[in-house]
Amino acid sequence: MKIAIFAAHPDDELIGCGGTILKGLQKGHNIQIVFATSGDLSERKIREKEVKSIYDKLKIAYHFLRLKDRYFQYSQSTIEKIIRLLREIKPDIIYYPHHNEEDRDHKELNKIMNESWWIANDTFMPQLGKPCKIKKILQYEIWTPISRPNYFERIDEFIEKKTELLIKYKSQINHQRYDAASRGLNAYRGVMELGEGFAEAFNLHWVNGEIL
Repeated sequence: MKIAIFAAHPDDELIGCGGTILKGLQKGHNIQIVFATSGDLSERKIREKEVKSIYDKLKIAYHFLRLKDRYFQYSQSTIEKIIRLLREIKPDIIYYPHHNEEDRDHKELNKIMNESWWIANDTFMPQLGKPCKIKKILQYEIWTPISRPNYFERIDEFIEKKTELLIKYKSQINHQRYDAASRGLNAYRGVMELGEGFAEAFNLHWVNGEIL
């Protein structure tokens, strides 16, 4: 199984679906993470170094698009860049932020991905590569909880490792305790939706040719 995870900034991917990443890794899935920006407002070199320290050890591939933090937007050039990358990766499953995220970059990435994946999955723009065969698309929550999630991934076995990895984003954790916030939300999802434990919540957006 090939999985592509798109994040606006380094750390979004762990907050939103870190447990799911670790679960997929345990199952032997091929996971690749794409960062739209490198968190330039903090310090690009530091943020990219943190990514490297996390994912090189996990042996998960990652890509930096290096779009402008807080200023990147829906555009032909950005969409074509992502279409080309999707057709190179050829993921079975894609993850990206949900549309009601209050953060500007998270929401903008959602718009860009909504346009990019369906073009990449069809025969449009053949100059950008051969079409994908995407089977499933899930949108994750970061700063803004999904109001009505329709898919949950139990991550009891992976919550400690997820928290440990989040703390490696020291440039962000020193500013705000995203690890505590993420763990609290996962506990809430686990207890309220699954009856116990920890879970990550998603908007299951597309399954085998049907938008939900």
